[in-house]
Amino acid sequence: MLTKIASRNTDRIRRLALQLAVQLPEDVNEARATIEALQLSLEGFLIRAPREIWNKPAEAFQPPGLALHRRALGWTLLVALVAGILGAAWTFAMESTFGSGFALAIGLCAIALTFGSLYGLIYAPLAVVVHSFLAGPFAFTRPSDDELVRTAGLMLLAVVLPWLANNAARLRGAALNSGPGPHPSPAAAPVAAVSPPD
Repeated sequence: MLTKIASRNTDRIRRLALQLAVQLPEDVNEARATIEALQLSLEGFLIRAPREIWNKPAEAFQPPGLALHRRALGWTLLVALVAGILGAAWTFAMESTFGSGFALAIGLCAIALTFGSLYGLIYAPLAVVVHSFLAGPFAFTRPSDDELVRTAGLMLLAVVLPWLANNAARLRGAALNSGPGPHPSPAAAPVAAVSPPD
């Protein structure tokens, strides 16, 4: 029964592949280039990568560009405040600042992937300042080495995350197609014979 279902699915996929193949250019190199471009486009479509909000079509937004930046900045400030409070609460609950960086990192991921690197770079020092103010003596003091390292790490993440998200399909295609020749499937790999124990 399963073989019949699998053969029906395979036949359907072959028919669809044939319909696409008929529409390809006659030149072999152009046809291969078209297939590669189609594969990258489909990967980007099926596995959606986050994009900065202003990369969306203009008709999706009614307000002018300055209003968008104000809204993005407002969300950045709000998330920095909430993440700083959650990080400080974690510090008080666990009596250690070790795990509080996770709250700040999650907030950074949300901001950098939604609004881009610029707002991630604004978020990073702001969230660390809010966290340090609430977790330590309620006063602004000289930043400690731990706070400087945490801020630098968050800022680096703010630059790298949106770049990775915007280039995910291209990087995935390059990684999966790297190496010489076709890659054998695990089923095709030779299996060593095992001798029975004496």
